[in-house]
Amino acid sequence: MSLAHGLLAAEMGMNLQMALGQKRFLLLHAATVERDGRALLMTGESGAGKSTLAALLGERGWRLMGDEFALLDLEGGLLHPFPRLISLKNQAIALFDHVEPERLGPLLRGTPKGTIRHLRPNKQAVEAMTEPARPALILFPRYGRKLEPAVRPVGAAEVFVRLTQASTNYVALGERGFASLTGLIGACPARAVDYPDTDSALALVEELWSALR
Repeated sequence: MSLAHGLLAAEMGMNLQMALGQKRFLLLHAATVERDGRALLMTGESGAGKSTLAALLGERGWRLMGDEFALLDLEGGLLHPFPRLISLKNQAIALFDHVEPERLGPLLRGTPKGTIRHLRPNKQAVEAMTEPARPALILFPRYGRKLEPAVRPVGAAEVFVRLTQASTNYVALGERGFASLTGLIGACPARAVDYPDTDSALALVEELWSALR
């Protein structure tokens, strides 16, 4: 990569180190936020909007736990925080013009993923980076301009397949990984969420979260 993209290269190197070296947790490629001691886990394909949604929720009263990896405890089933820099991409960058300038990194243009800018998690997220949370809801967001806002339940078998595909160390963990993942699926409802814009997505998240109570 070019020298101008050094920050992105460092981010990718950190992600690779986590993916290859982490054995204490089941790793899921997912974004996680917390409210009132309970965690919302969001995962999906690249471009689904999970990082953007997590970052926006983190500025709206939720605690950002992480946007790249969800760290699921193999014994107790808690999700542990990993609040690293959030990689904002393309149109999502403008949604954070209101944050403190010192929390925003330089614009990185012409990367393999387009224009990228990194956002530093806020003070609340950093100060609580050692505090785990109990998973309460799993969402599979899907962004598309032609999509109508929609929510559908996701069955346990589909959730299992999706999350094994989203994990970088599920196979390596063997039986412990299976037990941890099935415990998560059994404990949390799961929903697929289609949305055309961030306002719709945020409203759907709040609606689904309120329904848990």
